[in-house]
Amino acid sequence: MTVTALPFDTTPTPAPTPAPAIVTGLGARIRSARTAAGYVKQVDLLAALQAFGLDITQSTLSAWECDKVCPRLQDIVLIADLCNVSLDYLAGLIDQPTLERGVFVSEADAALLDALRAHFTPTLTEEQIAALDLVEKIKSAN
Repeated sequence: MTVTALPFDTTPTPAPTPAPAIVTGLGARIRSARTAAGYVKQVDLLAALQAFGLDITQSTLSAWECDKVCPRLQDIVLIADLCNVSLDYLAGLIDQPTLERGVFVSEADAALLDALRAHFTPTLTEEQIAALDLVEKIKSAN
């Protein structure tokens, strides 16, 4: 009897590595930034995100805030922008949430970020502008 090698690798698959520390706590920081920015309810931030063309639901936002699902980088950037916090804060690298030019971001980096934001921000429709106006009214009422 001849023994032949199996046509596939039989090496056991290693256990998945835990999420890096930088990702841990992202949801809590999103929630904290949301409430500090005046988006008291998830639906308030959801309306602003949808106004910028994100096709997400409240359950998706809830999953982000509960650390069940990690948002895409472009979603994190938009959340940071809408909530006026730095990406470093959301990533857990710093504890100071507010983004002040010249403090956490150099003037040159701020200019680059402004240029990128202008380039990647879609032209808003009248409906999206109306939604943003509504979000601003909700924020100012709270």
